[in-house]
Amino acid sequence: MEISAIITPPDSSVPVESLGIVNTPSSPAPAAAPAPESLFACRTCKQPQPASQFQHQRFANKRVVNCLSCSQLVTPNPTVPSSRRPVVPAAPRAAPVPYRLPSCQPTASRVALTAPAATTLPSLAAVATTTPVPAVAGHQPSVPTALPTPAPAATTTTSSLPSEPAVTQSDLAELRQTLQDDLTDTLRELLTSHLSSLAAAPLPTQTSTAGAAAAVTPPAPVAQPIPAGESLAQLTGFPWVAPDIADKVFDDSLSPHDLPKLASPTWVQDAEDTTSFTVNGIVFNKSVSSATSGKQFAKSFPSFTSFWRVWIVYTQLRTYQATDRALGIGLGSFLLHIQELDQVFPWPRVVDYILTVCIKRFGKATSADWLRTDPEAHFSCFQGVQGRSATANQQSSAKRTLSARDDDPRRSQVCFSWNNGRCSGSDKRPCLRQHICSKCKGAHQARGCVAQQDSSPPVKKQA
Repeated sequence: MEISAIITPPDSSVPVESLGIVNTPSSPAPAAAPAPESLFACRTCKQPQPASQFQHQRFANKRVVNCLSCSQLVTPNPTVPSSRRPVVPAAPRAAPVPYRLPSCQPTASRVALTAPAATTLPSLAAVATTTPVPAVAGHQPSVPTALPTPAPAATTTTSSLPSEPAVTQSDLAELRQTLQDDLTDTLRELLTSHLSSLAAAPLPTQTSTAGAAAAVTPPAPVAQPIPAGESLAQLTGFPWVAPDIADKVFDDSLSPHDLPKLASPTWVQDAEDTTSFTVNGIVFNKSVSSATSGKQFAKSFPSFTSFWRVWIVYTQLRTYQATDRALGIGLGSFLLHIQELDQVFPWPRVVDYILTVCIKRFGKATSADWLRTDPEAHFSCFQGVQGRSATANQQSSAKRTLSARDDDPRRSQVCFSWNNGRCSGSDKRPCLRQHICSKCKGAHQARGCVAQQDSSPPVKKQA
């Protein structure tokens, strides 16, 4: 009777005959009642349900953790196509089967569990706090406990961070001056080392220079012909040069005595001596000797300025379509060599040297020949000529250095490193800037000046 009371409530309308018990005197003793069906708790609704409610819909030998009513509410697997998902109508929720609670449960809990389930699903909080899980045989029943209430976050007080060091305008000016000094010193060291290497390098010999030029110089491109109806002088931007003279320069057949013909008529030149005379209306030409040609050449170039103008025109015409790519470098090196001679020897002797070298090299010299010095011509033209004294040259160079130091813009600046007490000037390397106060222009440092506060707003350093 106790087992039947667990399975069927007392007020059940099921007849006794359905249980196989007949109360007749001639009937045998009633058979034993069937074993009660096992109950399982649903993971979703937490209600005990019979095993038939947890049978898998596709595999009969498997069980699921949710009852049939709750499985209809679970979101289907998105990986399964919608066409393959079986559409099962939602079955009404089965009423929970009452069961007897252990004696350790309080009366109020027993009453709450035996009550019929509500039609709507309880909230998660209500289920966790009010609905207990049925005890398993052999284990102590677990007493439901309320979820711990999260404690309010403790208010933390942020301590004030220390203020970052400020950068003033004087600090920025000091940094700018330091970078300026470093850059100036580096450039001066590079220039000094370059000049010393040029002075210490020996002059290359003719054979070695020619061999190096032949080994290093890449194959030159083929010269393009000049368009018909145009002269080389017009293409290079020298329209005053006669076409025949330009063609001679291009073919390297120009005579050194014709070099003054490359000058522009607008350039100021001295009047040349006439090479002809007239007698009774008849014009007679003077015989031109080597001495006369030399004088005419010297008068055509009264100074170095008049020579380098003509030499630039000759270099442009000569290298316009030359196959030797280093020819322009060689002609430019010869021009610098003439400038150095002009600073030491008288200009008339320098002109004789130019004419002597041009007679030897015009028509047959390569770029390697123009890069080296002709010792024979140098000896014949400057033998017995006293050059300018080395003392005068040193004095002139000292004056140029002094004037360059006087023109240094740092002399008019205020030394911010000295105002901050960090000036790196010494006896060997004195500071060029003024050691005065950057605020009041006094003879004291700015960090000890009380006459005027630094009005520049501080600039915070970036992290």
